[in-house]
Amino acid sequence: MTKYYLLSLPVMAFPYLMIAGLGCMYSNTIMESVFFSNGFLLLGALALCAVVCALFAIGVGTGLAAGGQSGACAAKLCMIVKLVQIPAYVAIFVLGVMFSITIFGVAFVVLFVLIDCAAIAMSGFMSACTLFKCCRQKLLPLGSAVAFGIGQFVFCADVVLAVIIYVNLKKEIGKNVCEAV
Repeated sequence: MTKYYLLSLPVMAFPYLMIAGLGCMYSNTIMESVFFSNGFLLLGALALCAVVCALFAIGVGTGLAAGGQSGACAAKLCMIVKLVQIPAYVAIFVLGVMFSITIFGVAFVVLFVLIDCAAIAMSGFMSACTLFKCCRQKLLPLGSAVAFGIGQFVFCADVVLAVIIYVNLKKEIGKNVCEAV
């Protein structure tokens, strides 16, 4: 299971990488030396980063669905991914509010919404694969798995549902969920 934690690091870091990448626009040194004062190169680098992180999310999600670990252990990983991203979501929200004050910041607001949607799609896919595994292992009924799966793609509800899923599975299985299969 440790390899899944390591492979999910790009998914955890995705919103932070996007914020840092957009912050590079305000650093003359970075823009001149790395991106040759070309904003399109920066946007290309951010898009490439998003694609790589999405591929990691797909790989981890399919690995969680097909792997030998318990569904509860996979749910723990998904919960950790979602909890780690909370500060980035708060930062993106605050930046979005600040940039929406003037007409010149509307492009940034749209970009922030796209970043949020990409981040929730990545972590939501991993969670949906985990719920599929839990349903297959008879840890969750099909109706609950579908309802929780839809909730994994809704802002704010995804984090709450990830915690609820993990806590309920932990109660059902026992103390150490990663040893039970």
